[in-house]
Amino acid sequence: MTIVVVLLSLAFLPPAPWAEEEEPDQVDQYIARLQSESVRSRVRAARGLGRLKDVRAVEPLIKALQDEDAAVRANAAWALGRLADHRADGPLVSALRDTNSAVRINAAAALARLKAAGAVPSIMRLMRDPDSNVRAAAARALGELGDRRAIDVLLGHLADSDPVVRESSAKALGRFSGDRVVSALMGLLYDESPAVRSGAAVSLGRIGDSMALDILIFTLKDPSADVRRYAAWALGELGDRRAASPLIETLDDENAVVRRYAAWSLGKLGDRSALYPLAELLRDPFYEVRSYAARALGEIGDPDAAYALARAVGGSDTATRRMAAEAMVKIGGYSVPLLIDLLDHRDPAVRATAAWALGEIRDADAVGPLVDLLGDDDATVRTETEKALVKFGSPAVDELVSYLASADSATMKGIITVLERTGDTRALHAIIERLNDKDLSVRLRAAWALRKMTGRDFGIDREKWFSWWLANTERGGSAMESQMSPGE
Repeated sequence: MTIVVVLLSLAFLPPAPWAEEEEPDQVDQYIARLQSESVRSRVRAARGLGRLKDVRAVEPLIKALQDEDAAVRANAAWALGRLADHRADGPLVSALRDTNSAVRINAAAALARLKAAGAVPSIMRLMRDPDSNVRAAAARALGELGDRRAIDVLLGHLADSDPVVRESSAKALGRFSGDRVVSALMGLLYDESPAVRSGAAVSLGRIGDSMALDILIFTLKDPSADVRRYAAWALGELGDRRAASPLIETLDDENAVVRRYAAWSLGKLGDRSALYPLAELLRDPFYEVRSYAARALGEIGDPDAAYALARAVGGSDTATRRMAAEAMVKIGGYSVPLLIDLLDHRDPAVRATAAWALGEIRDADAVGPLVDLLGDDDATVRTETEKALVKFGSPAVDELVSYLASADSATMKGIITVLERTGDTRALHAIIERLNDKDLSVRLRAAWALRKMTGRDFGIDREKWFSWWLANTERGGSAMESQMSPGE
């Protein structure tokens, strides 16, 4: 039994601590090591070849399926699954009859990864294996292959004596559909094993048949939190709004993960009746619950949801603030006035987040308030505001230019930066005019922007820039643009 456990870990867990970082030029070295006298070296070589995924290793790994050591054979099977070469199909099917269960498990998994449709009958026979771990692996493989010939075999193993096999069979059936499958999975929600009930709920969600609606609602009261969360998730996948009220009740579940899944599903359903309960959930003690509540409010997209989300953006919780802002972006126009109000918030992190969100929405009403923020005392706020205004692009250029002459120095430099990054040549004359500004830092910023936008460099000499600009405009806009390099 100990040997089986070790081999299973080799197949399904990350590389051993002693594994090296593979490089392409190691392929030949690993192939050579498959002939090493050391079992450890051969195992390491097989796994290394699997990670490198070089087709030169296919034939050597096929030969390794005959290695005298079961650990080498198991890892060779695992590696062949990762190489995605159908030359391995036949040898892997043969490996399904290996005397070692770990080899059979890895061979089944590899054939599923290879999408070897011809292996389905052989893997179906593996469902009669005396080792329950092998039967479970075969069920998983049949689910991944998605061949309807496997349905009857999988249905038969919903009554397997081992709960792991029942769970794997239930999850595999989620790849199929039909009344027989749905009915059998519904019956499995009464299984004594929570893992089996969870697997059945997951599959019913994947199938998405409303025939399972009532029993999934009933399962929201299951004694197992894991089962309740998957039932909540499945109801969201069904997309039937009759589940909204039971899911709203589940927002009070004692388990945070269950509350999170219920919030997610309510967002998918988009039912407005969930708006206020979800808004209350924005004060949940667990961040992930709050974040999913914010996402759900964004999915519902109601103006009232924007008010609740704005309160979360203005709160002290940094993580929830970002999620709430993203939800406000999803809502769009209704959020704009609320986000503009947050630009005056005392907390610079709130101002920066609001600026980011307005840049994502790109509503013209936000340009003026964002320009006012370019002179903010906080560097992060200024940076986020500049990025936001750049996202508005050319449509905002005329309005940005109109603010230049009357802005203070800090704001003026911010506007010039934004205009430079838009690369719009309509701003050239206005930037040239800033070379007469009394503030040297503004003149230097203007000269830098002009250089980046045009590819010319006349320093802070306004007269030279103006003469160049006049000369080019006199020949027409297209001639002027032909001498300019794109702005960065």
